[in-house]
Amino acid sequence: MMALLESQEDYLAPAPEWSPQSTRSFTRGNSVHDEVIRYAAFVRNLNVESISARAYRISDGSRAVSFWGHIPDTTSLVARLISNSKDITKGILRGAGLSVPDGSVFERDQEDEAWAFARTIGLPVVVKPTHGYGGRGVTSNIEERRHFALAWKVAQDFASTQIIVERHIHGRDFRLFVVGDQLRAAIWRVPAYIEGDGETSIEGLIERKNQSRRPNPYVGAKPIRLTPVMLRHLEDQGLRPDSIPSLGRRVSLHLVANIGGGGESVDVTEDVHPDFADIAVRTCKALPGAIHCGVDLLVEDIAHPASRQTWAICEINTNPDIAMHHFPVAGRPRDAAGALIEHLFPGSRPVDMRLWERVHIEVAGPVDGVGFGRWLRRAARLRGLTGWVRSGAEDRVEAVLCGPSRTVENVVSLCRIGPDRTEPREVAVSEYRGRIPPRFAIRT
Repeated sequence: MMALLESQEDYLAPAPEWSPQSTRSFTRGNSVHDEVIRYAAFVRNLNVESISARAYRISDGSRAVSFWGHIPDTTSLVARLISNSKDITKGILRGAGLSVPDGSVFERDQEDEAWAFARTIGLPVVVKPTHGYGGRGVTSNIEERRHFALAWKVAQDFASTQIIVERHIHGRDFRLFVVGDQLRAAIWRVPAYIEGDGETSIEGLIERKNQSRRPNPYVGAKPIRLTPVMLRHLEDQGLRPDSIPSLGRRVSLHLVANIGGGGESVDVTEDVHPDFADIAVRTCKALPGAIHCGVDLLVEDIAHPASRQTWAICEINTNPDIAMHHFPVAGRPRDAAGALIEHLFPGSRPVDMRLWERVHIEVAGPVDGVGFGRWLRRAARLRGLTGWVRSGAEDRVEAVLCGPSRTVENVVSLCRIGPDRTEPREVAVSEYRGRIPPRFAIRT
């Protein structure tokens, strides 16, 4: 096990709580990661310029950083290529003195050899593709040959070349978000489960849980769907999809803490022991050219010292799902995107409301009655602006925009273009001296 860092520097710096006006304006799906990064830039009065559907540039007038999705151009290609290979990543981490699970790589047609190896290193084991993300193709806690065969087939479906077999590390699964030299956020990833009510089948309980997850912009796009591995896990518990669990019985649906497969995210940033903050930073620094990353840690209790328990780093992600920290199922939402933006643009901070620009705009149509107000409300909320919009006279719309000056200018420019089915002819802008509204709303 590695020697912990002895520096007096504080490696644990929890990102502040994130509190947007409304989470409903954010998109369910992968674009939510881009949206929280853009939001962080807008509220810090930075320029955000769209290049294409996935590419955009953030600048402060003297420095610019381009993004593809939620990957900044400061992340090196070498870091991306290394982190995309689980086997190469393990070798680098082991060389840096970090604890990683024992394992080996096999070709797709070497199932028998892989099973023999699994018995050599000791059961249970984990089977997963060498390349992949989001827990796809991963099966854990395998102890029997028949389960190994199923796991091998699942991995083959996602593995273009090779498959890893490694020792299963007992413990909870944590995602640690590192920026620069600091741990900024931590999520406990809970494997998918449902709780019985004594009346509803497992299938019905899954549908109910998916409904409850849907409003969350991050997990709402990741419903629980029963897979062959999950069906086998139910069978091991003596259950089927049509079984009706008793009242209060918690039924595990998966052993892998995969949020993409229906797992849950719980913020535990304040609970992280300094040992694991040091370990997370050391892990990120082991990867050349990575200024931020998601570190996947397996350990029983993240609040206790590392020296008193077994732990292992199972993966690093240089394109981490940043929105999981903004939209946890439980716990405090963290401004992880803000932490990244402030690292890329030192000195940038959310603009004090007392320094906000306040403008009144009047947009001449045809713009009324075609969804302009709803479009403007979403655009404003995604940028942290407050204010209001309402229909005016003679096919006009008027609005108030309050926020950082560059962000207000950005939305005024958008209004000159408008959404589909609108043709703004003129946008008149004047100073607004009224009270700053607490959020952006549609007025009637």
